[in-house]
Amino acid sequence: MSSTLKPKASHDIGGGYVGFEEYIQFQLHQARRGIRGADLLTGAVGVVLLTAGYLFLFVVTDHWLISGGWGALARYIWWSILVTTVGGWIWGRVIRPWSRRVTALYAAAQLEQSHPELKSNLLTLVDLRQAGRPVSPVIIEAMERLAALDLQQVSVDDAIDRRLLTRMSYI
Repeated sequence: MSSTLKPKASHDIGGGYVGFEEYIQFQLHQARRGIRGADLLTGAVGVVLLTAGYLFLFVVTDHWLISGGWGALARYIWWSILVTTVGGWIWGRVIRPWSRRVTALYAAAQLEQSHPELKSNLLTLVDLRQAGRPVSPVIIEAMERLAALDLQQVSVDDAIDRRLLTRMSYI
């Protein structure tokens, strides 16, 4: 069986060789960045959808369903509802995800959920590192090698769940 991995626990990325640990960290960083970007973009698309939907319904009802259009008080109430809804959406779907970080453990779980062939190697490795428990370097090195080899065969971009973003974009 041939492998593109080089001796001395190294891996080729962009023309240079890096260790298994660095390769895994790079892939986890890519996954974390992609997950955060998808969440923020979903929030922004939601703001646009809420605003467009409001304008569409308001204009249709104002011109065709209500004779003489909405009164000043009704316009104020509808505007307040829009501002409250959009403000809540921005808080929950843009500001909170932007101010929080995606953990390596969550990114590893997303990678393994979308790629069952990783067989919990990556998740266990990240969990062991974060727990800070003493583990034999031989075991860690073997886990890093398995996780790096498995990560080499999968697309990190596929692990990012963009279904809600896609549905909202279609709308």
